[in-house]
Amino acid sequence: MAKYLYRDDDDNLVEIERTLEEILENPHYASKDGKDLQRDVTAELDRDGKSASMSQPRKGIPKWPIYSDAAGINPAQAKQAHDHLAMHGVKTDYTSTGEAIFRSRGHRKAHLKAMGLVDRNGGYGD
Repeated sequence: MAKYLYRDDDDNLVEIERTLEEILENPHYASKDGKDLQRDVTAELDRDGKSASMSQPRKGIPKWPIYSDAAGINPAQAKQAHDHLAMHGVKTDYTSTGEAIFRSRGHRKAHLKAMGLVDRNGGYGD
């Protein structure tokens, strides 16, 4: 189950754990304690104030560190990920929600290679 953020009629933020089946059935609305709630995706993206898409403007050269949800992990698998990356000589930290923290272009490239991922948004030198 994952946590999602919703707003009630009074604009209060409410966090609810939902299964994938529940999200697929009704992704935008939920109810809790008899109140109808509407999902607030913007608040989810900026939950830690560190989401790359919301907190770091991308004008020209990116600001480092970058927090990547796409290259992230399930927080319960952090030890396995650290061990796997250590075998490849890469040290990557993760946020409490599992986002990978990249310190530089080279670090991002090494991490993605070690994890078998491809950076489709990478530039010529990536």
